[in-house]
Amino acid sequence: MLIPVIYFDNHPGKVTPEELDELIRRRLIIAFRRSSGWVKVAGCHYRGSGGTYSGPNRRKNKDC
Repeated sequence: MLIPVIYFDNHPGKVTPEELDELIRRRLIIAFRRSSGWVKVAGCHYRGSGGTYSGPNRRKNKDC
């Protein structure tokens, strides 16, 4: 599955999930698209192992 992204030069692209992780880590994209809409990369927690949230799991079996 390829994920739509927008690079810092405002050009669109599509990448694999592994490539997305690397692009986010290297801060080479400004946004990527989830099924729920576009996610801006700057200053957000959007991918990764998660935080310390201990409330109910609202996502259940949905993909990120």
